[in-house]
Amino acid sequence: MKFYKKLCRSSVQALFFFYVTGASAQTLPNGTFAQTSWGAMEFSCISSDLCFASYENGTAFLYFSSPNRDANFQGYWAEAESSEPCADNLQFPNIGTNAWGRVNLSFDNDGDTWTGVWGYCNAPLTMDLVGARSGTSQTQSTQTEIRAECKITEGREVLSGPCLFEASEDGSFYVVTDEIPGLSDVISSISVTILEQGIAEVRGLTRDGINSRWGPAQRSTTDSACWTGADFEICAY
Repeated sequence: MKFYKKLCRSSVQALFFFYVTGASAQTLPNGTFAQTSWGAMEFSCISSDLCFASYENGTAFLYFSSPNRDANFQGYWAEAESSEPCADNLQFPNIGTNAWGRVNLSFDNDGDTWTGVWGYCNAPLTMDLVGARSGTSQTQSTQTEIRAECKITEGREVLSGPCLFEASEDGSFYVVTDEIPGLSDVISSISVTILEQGIAEVRGLTRDGINSRWGPAQRSTTDSACWTGADFEICAY
């Protein structure tokens, strides 16, 4: 299948422990965690066990999930720079960097506080990372999550269906592809990250946790809901 080949071709791949399934799980409320070891963080969960967070004014990120679909999460942190850079440069959905490491978090039942540990690169997790929400669990995120209709095209192959669309203020967005026939078994989400006006970087996250680079894309001049690359097109309506 062409889509599978595209998702697997990447010179640098980061393995995320993301297991997006239809099973129930503790869902973290979206919004702001104002009191954390690393400053204020904006959390966004695009499925029951697939979560992202940004901090340092949107220049640093957490990517984490719950393999057992409970209150215990694991994943990665990624920043632009680090006092202990890693030997490998990894490409994450929002950033390519050698400043990264692993992180484990355990949340309370309400998803309002957590305790955790982190480390540099693949070193042991020996440093504390704690956080607490400020205000109620209804604090709004800076991102908008809506139901949408997605169409993914590669060559003559077109796959379409309902998707979960989540946009950031700069126009970057994710689409979760769980309900698109022919695609849901291969990938869990597609990210379109704005690089400059009219230009974006497109990546797909496979069910195996491989973040694969599809390549640059331009906003379509005939349909503003679409982003067109050399051999693919992503549309969200």
